Amino acid sequence: MSGVEIVGLALGVVPLLSSAYSGLTDDVKDFGIVPALALRFFLFEAKDVVDQVREHFIRDDGGLDQAMAFKDS
Repeated sequence: MSGVEIVGLALGVVPLLSSAYSGLTDDVKDFGIVPALALRFFLFEAKDVVDQVREHFIRDDGGLDQAMAFKDS
């Protein structure tokens, strides 16, 4: 790999790792380290559900109707 390719790869990976770290810290705070790691790296569908629950209930953005529709589905 040339230096330009390495720099491009690094610039592409840094935002990905940053977003993964910020989400992981929220999960560790809510669930603990082992469940957070399992949720982040093995239980992808469960992570989507947790994110939707956080969006509608924990943040209390008035999305109760959407959350109930999601629950009913």
